[in-house]
Amino acid sequence: MCRQWSGGVFLGVACAALSFDAGAPVKVYGSSDWGERVFCGECGSNLAWRSKDGKTAIVSIQAFPDPGAFPVVSEIFVDSKPASYALAGDTKKLTGAEVMAMFAGGGT
Repeated sequence: MCRQWSGGVFLGVACAALSFDAGAPVKVYGSSDWGERVFCGECGSNLAWRSKDGKTAIVSIQAFPDPGAFPVVSEIFVDSKPASYALAGDTKKLTGAEVMAMFAGGGT
């Protein structure tokens, strides 16, 4: 999840499956060989990231009615994070190389 895509920190919720109502104005952008970004075709808001194999879906926390209901449990690409902020709490932290290796191995 590129911070340039989200304009800052992307907070997401891992979901077992991702589906949308028929006729929903959803668009998909293939952002890599293994992933794609899902966004609103009307306003452009980013909604989710999903793997092309359908095994992983991360939905933007802002897409839910109560985003505060989801605790932050992990951080990815921590080696690319700007030094100007830090998330509170004890989280699992993965570097970009660790994330890429995880996806290359079929993990989530």
